[in-house]
Amino acid sequence: VLTGDIHCSWVSDLTKNPYDPKKYNLKTGEGSGAVEFVTPSISSANVDELLGVRGRTPFIDQAEGIIKMLNPHIKDLELTNHGYFILDVTPEKAQADYYFVDSIAVPTKTEKFWKGFYSPENSSTVSSVSVPAIAKLNPPDFAPETVQELTLVSKETDENDASNSLLVLGIYPNPLHTYMNIGYVLKVPQIVTVKIYGELGDEIHSALGTNQEPGTYSLLVDTKNIENGKYYCRFITQNGSTTRTFIVNK
Repeated sequence: VLTGDIHCSWVSDLTKNPYDPKKYNLKTGEGSGAVEFVTPSISSANVDELLGVRGRTPFIDQAEGIIKMLNPHIKDLELTNHGYFILDVTPEKAQADYYFVDSIAVPTKTEKFWKGFYSPENSSTVSSVSVPAIAKLNPPDFAPETVQELTLVSKETDENDASNSLLVLGIYPNPLHTYMNIGYVLKVPQIVTVKIYGELGDEIHSALGTNQEPGTYSLLVDTKNIENGKYYCRFITQNGSTTRTFIVNK
């Protein structure tokens, strides 16, 4: 699975219940149904820009550790660097090699290799590797340096969008079974309310409604009594709201 809407780097096994040792082996990955490579953004803001900090800080290190502790299927993540990954697909394996750029503030041609992650043929687990995949013998030409000028037709803004002050890290697992773990980051102090709605707009669950300081948060919600289907998780603050979709599949 290839995704990138969270603007930072994540690599995960995908399993229905990563907390059940009978269904998912943390060490071997047995029980994983697929793997997920999440690409970072080139210039869109991620966690450090949202929090107004510069690069790696002890807080960022702590946040990454907490996320991995609460989500054992996440094999690695990096919340601050910008860049991309190259996906190398061969009959033997699929490998994502992550590269980070030095700066997004000025044009640069330099980058650094972070890590590679691969899933072998006939496997649904992911492992790390310290070197990138072997390059093609006859690679295609690079994209031209001169980019055709584009004309901006329109730019829409949403005054009720809370994304500038609240970053949703994710809803895991998704699809989920008996519970879900919601991760989010606050840039400023604010009152946060989390509501879950069904497809018809009926409110299923409401949580929090309390003032929270800037930082990284994890909210565990019991979904044992929620029927299978598609649902919407809405984050409401005094600055607006933002919504994420999730699936219940028991």
